[in-house]
Amino acid sequence: MYTFKFEALLKHRIFLEDRLKKEFASIQRELAMEKNILEGKKSKQESTILELDHRKKDGMNAKEITMFQRFISCLSSEIKQQDKIVMDLDAKLEEKRDMLIEAGKNRKILEKLKERGIKAYKTRLLKEEFNFVNEIAVNRYHRKNLFKDGDQK
Repeated sequence: MYTFKFEALLKHRIFLEDRLKKEFASIQRELAMEKNILEGKKSKQESTILELDHRKKDGMNAKEITMFQRFISCLSSEIKQQDKIVMDLDAKLEEKRDMLIEAGKNRKILEKLKERGIKAYKTRLLKEEFNFVNEIAVNRYHRKNLFKDGDQK
């Protein structure tokens, strides 16, 4: 029976890769959520600007215009903050992706090593079986020839 001497290391690397996959998926979900928040804020800003333009046409006092402009300015700074959050998460996602790729490579190296070991083990078994069968055939041949020689004398 073949035993891979680095089986514990392989299992550990698989565990690490699985953990990185979960972390990567978590960051992806968080990034999608933050992008939705960003899009919501941008949409709110656009609709507020349109509302301001519409109200200006209908006649609006300076106090209301100032309130709208402050609200739009506040939304702009929230959008900048949210944009930074999205960019940071994007960078974090790329870093996790790189780590995940590296973990996959490390796992694959050990899996290939294990496959080579299994292949070498099977080759050795086949060779031993072949030698055993050859030995049996040679012994039969010798026994058969011994009996023939014994019968003739």
